[in-house]
Amino acid sequence: MARLQLQAAITTWEHSLKTTCGAIVPGKTVWWLVSFQWSGANWTYAGIQDSPGELQVKDNSNVRKTIKRLEPHQAYETLGVYLSPDGNLSAQFEKMLGAVTTRVDNLQTGRLPKEEILASSPINYFAYPGLPASSAMVDQGSVRGNCVTSS
Repeated sequence: MARLQLQAAITTWEHSLKTTCGAIVPGKTVWWLVSFQWSGANWTYAGIQDSPGELQVKDNSNVRKTIKRLEPHQAYETLGVYLSPDGNLSAQFEKMLGAVTTRVDNLQTGRLPKEEILASSPINYFAYPGLPASSAMVDQGSVRGNCVTSS
């Protein structure tokens, strides 16, 4: 019953978007069913196997497609942020750590243009674990060409 109501809401949303020349793109859309089950001691999120169901929309060619469904613990990136219904931030932390690691590596090896090195100079990377203290701060005087020189 609830899944049928949810499908009706998605279909109404789809029609509203098409009226304004928009569309739901099935390949860029995911959904979660937030449902709970009692395990005898506490409430847990019900997974796809425990609460099966699917939602469908018509693509730009008017062909009905199934929207990808994720488990409540699975995060999805939207507008640059990973979100999941259960609130876990693991995927977001991994993304941020990867970005910081890449940036620090680029600063240490001089693979950034001078302008980007200077733009990064006020940032104290010393708080990043494993980063040598000698590269914790970069000042304008240590920038020569496109490389960072140690002082």
